[in-house]
Amino acid sequence: MDNIIIIGLLTIVFCVFYQLIFRKLYQKLNLYIGIVERSAHSENVTATGGISLFLAVFSTTLCFYFSTTFQYYNYSILLPLSILFITGFYDDLENADFKLKLLLQIIVAKLLIDQGFVLDAFYGPDGILTPNYFVAQIFTTFIFVAIVNSINFIDGIDGLAISFCLFLLISINVLSTNNSLTTFNSVMIFGLLPGLYFNFKKSGKVFLGDSGSLFIGGVIAMNCIHLLDPEVSIKFGLDPNKFLLLGLLIFYPLVDLSRIVFQRMWQKDSPFKADKSHFHHLVLQKTHSHAKSLLIIIALCLSIFFMGLFIWKLFDEKGLLVYLMLSFLGCVFLVKKR
Repeated sequence: MDNIIIIGLLTIVFCVFYQLIFRKLYQKLNLYIGIVERSAHSENVTATGGISLFLAVFSTTLCFYFSTTFQYYNYSILLPLSILFITGFYDDLENADFKLKLLLQIIVAKLLIDQGFVLDAFYGPDGILTPNYFVAQIFTTFIFVAIVNSINFIDGIDGLAISFCLFLLISINVLSTNNSLTTFNSVMIFGLLPGLYFNFKKSGKVFLGDSGSLFIGGVIAMNCIHLLDPEVSIKFGLDPNKFLLLGLLIFYPLVDLSRIVFQRMWQKDSPFKADKSHFHHLVLQKTHSHAKSLLIIIALCLSIFFMGLFIWKLFDEKGLLVYLMLSFLGCVFLVKKR
């Protein structure tokens, strides 16, 4: 416990330090996020939140890598995650083509698969099913890319992507045992806290940028895949079907992604087209406040999660499955752009 506190405080210090340095540098170079029709901000903002977060996590890792022989987590996971960060960093500066970003996300998924983050065991009615390894890799890659982009999609109002990441990482740390990512998740949790503060500042506001949203999207996707590993156990009697638990945890961003993709394809537009039809944009149009919109969406996530757990205990897995399907279909098909 003492080590986690030390790691957390060190990460916070690094994050604040890098935030102040890079925000000043970006301001000096006039590297502000452009204000366009779909922007939710109207003032000069720097996209330095992702840079600060990644460098803080990396710096904390280096400190313990050289100061102790004990490995707090598998440090090699930073390599594929750094590719996502660099991809987002390049996108922030040069507006990268979506096909390049998609290709790099697939490469990152493959690197993580080779490190053991692969969905090769599924819960079926007759126990655990083991698919062909090639099929497992394809399915894992699809899930990874979907989750990464779903997090990137919800990064549209102050604090939303960071708050959702905090919700998911804290939930996974609390609910799971024998999870090799627990310490890494703790580092991320502490690193995200300063970003939340800088994201809500009235002057000198800072956004995650694509460098941050892709990085934390990769962290969330990696955690979701690892949570489904048979070796990771869930407390409070929520085993064995962890797919349903994951559906509750990741419900909001996946529903928003599905709704947007369906809506754009129905209108014969590109699924990657940027607009203001995301759920957070619809809420913001009603509240005219980022803080109020954030509270509404987080309250929705928590309500869906705890209602799902209640239904699970009351009606078992079949009841939860029906609840998830009805909630998913309702959000995808009934929530329309006003």
